[in-house]
Amino acid sequence: METMTQGGLSMPTAGEVAFILLARQWNEEFSAIADDTTNIPESIDRLALSCLLLNVEWGHVFTGSVREVIEKNREAVAKAYRYLAWDTELTRRLSWDTELTWRLCNPSILMDLPSDTEEVMTLTANLNHQYTSVRFWMLDIGWIVRPWLDTEETVPILLKNLADALARSRMSAGLAAALTPTIDEFWSLAREFSPPKGFEDQYRDQLKYVEEYSIQEMQAPFWELEAQCRKIISQAVLGRKLPFSVKKK
Repeated sequence: METMTQGGLSMPTAGEVAFILLARQWNEEFSAIADDTTNIPESIDRLALSCLLLNVEWGHVFTGSVREVIEKNREAVAKAYRYLAWDTELTRRLSWDTELTWRLCNPSILMDLPSDTEEVMTLTANLNHQYTSVRFWMLDIGWIVRPWLDTEETVPILLKNLADALARSRMSAGLAAALTPTIDEFWSLAREFSPPKGFEDQYRDQLKYVEEYSIQEMQAPFWELEAQCRKIISQAVLGRKLPFSVKKK
């Protein structure tokens, strides 16, 4: 589906309409929990990731009308965390990863090589973030934008998770495998990887577990996440009334 024109005006695709609807819903629901922004419900995060998925797949034909709603959502993040100003470090830690999703939603990322943009580089650098909750969120975002990630830059970071992190470390292997052209190439990179000193045994044990239970098993939570986002998108599109009528026979 491409951007259509009518009367010389650009008409948004169904994907862009879905993006705007879901982004506005995110704003409404996020603003409603402003007093508890340290604990964002999963349902709200799914809305943001659904918008991000739409941008990854359809942003190249967006007309630009999404920019206003993106900016409003970024402003909502800043407003929600402003009350934490007494702790600058806490504010920065809680707000930047929530805002990152909307920064990545900017279609202008697709005008350049996505992996070279500041937004994607920020994501890549934080895939092994020291805070577990932030790392989880970065991995979820990373799966959605995996076509934008640079394999040479990203795979070593993810394999490091396999060595020195416990929570979701095996999912990191699943994402790393999704970035390589073939499973054989992933295993070649994984076996050649030198883990941080002191974590050699843990890395070897984790890699053995992944091999025994398969890459598909490690990727299953990501595929479930993506399926949930696609369901949210389809409901937004299929439940919308179109500006034309169907003639009855």
